[in-house]
Amino acid sequence: MSSQTIELPISNSNTQLFSKSVFCFGIKTNLNNCKLCIYKFDTKLHLIDSVILNVQKDNYLQLYSDTLHNYLNIYLQKKNSNTVAIFRLNVKLKIEVVIDNVDIARLNTISDFESEVLRNKNEVYTIKYTTDTAGKQFYVNKYNLKNMYNNFEYEKIWQFPFERKNINTAHLIFASKQSVYLFVNVLGGTKCGQWILKLNSVNGKLNKATKLNDISDNNFYHFGNYSFDTLSQTLHLMGQKFTETQFSQSKNILNITNASFATLYYSQIDSVGEQILKQDFKIPIIEPKTANKKLIVNYIFRINKLEFDNETNLNIEAEIYKSPNSNLCFTYANTYKYKLTSINKQYVIEKNSAQSNPLIETYLLSNDNLDMNGKLCVDSLNYFETLYYKTIIFPTKLNFKNDETKNPIYFLQKIDIKKALINYSLITPINKIYKVQIIQEIPKSENPIFISISNSQFILSRQISENNYQLKVYNW
Repeated sequence: MSSQTIELPISNSNTQLFSKSVFCFGIKTNLNNCKLCIYKFDTKLHLIDSVILNVQKDNYLQLYSDTLHNYLNIYLQKKNSNTVAIFRLNVKLKIEVVIDNVDIARLNTISDFESEVLRNKNEVYTIKYTTDTAGKQFYVNKYNLKNMYNNFEYEKIWQFPFERKNINTAHLIFASKQSVYLFVNVLGGTKCGQWILKLNSVNGKLNKATKLNDISDNNFYHFGNYSFDTLSQTLHLMGQKFTETQFSQSKNILNITNASFATLYYSQIDSVGEQILKQDFKIPIIEPKTANKKLIVNYIFRINKLEFDNETNLNIEAEIYKSPNSNLCFTYANTYKYKLTSINKQYVIEKNSAQSNPLIETYLLSNDNLDMNGKLCVDSLNYFETLYYKTIIFPTKLNFKNDETKNPIYFLQKIDIKKALINYSLITPINKIYKVQIIQEIPKSENPIFISISNSQFILSRQISENNYQLKVYNW
């Protein structure tokens, strides 16, 4: 592993990847003035441009940012203040607007009140639900950005109310200029099963509801990931499939203990909502033998990537999560790449298998019941499907690749709450033997930031001292 390092004389600093460039920003203070310094680098940390702005001399909290609506939005907040200043720049570092004294409670107001948010340029789609004695009522709302020169506020354009009966969960997949797609799980009644809803993004009307289950098919199709062909308007889906005896929310059944294989499904839905192709692929599970033959092991497969290559083959990256008991908390255990080859309009999966990685399990081993590194948990079986798309609070796998001889290499992260440290490590073959190699252990107080540039490059940045901010690019 090689690296290149630069240091900047700024404090309260942070880093943001935006439009394939790295933006670094912080405060520079001297006896007479205080300045907000913003730097733009390429991914090799060559300086492209910078801008320096005068700000009031004061004590500031850690700066933070986002890239909402394709702007670099930098937030500057004084200590013991309930307001924030927003510096909004475009990708060329041109200041679009500076907005002072915005109440913190007014930032990201949509995210605060909706259960799920999906953005498409200046359009925002949300899912909201209410619960009463009659059950859940789900809504999809569409908002448009009012004005980019103020704090981001939105105007509601339309609302789509779901049928009230038996909807368990609804998940926004993606939105285009024409349509919005959702994954919906219906628990009971004549429409029981998993559905893909296609809404008209202009008026919010339902264009098509496509059921993934065939007639008399009681299998469960968990949403994994998607690819969308903009030319043919075809939706490609892949996720994990359970039989009725393996998983049933209505019967409170989860019976996937020590399964010999996992089933992944692939579905192709055309522009009019017809399911034109559906296939299953079995992945053998090889669990390491232990002295305890009664060991309970449950696996779930999250589809991290679903991509076509130039030959119309499908490349899949799946993250495997494992529960060594019957609870509903799963821990990251491994990552695999699978290839589906297109043959006569069908797909054939190359020879494959899956198992947990003992080094990853050892790396994450903890006696602290509150340790959430690499964990996905739900409180009840009623929300089991959300494990496949919910955000991981403390992700472990930050990057993954196969080397030139197809050996997997992992870049991992672990947060030590008690020691207030963040550990960054590689699992890689050293002299043909896999080992855990510590790259950095950084105090949380230094606000370390990891940015993935590609499968061969990443950046770690941190505040190594009060007025010294470090960025280090690694090639691995």
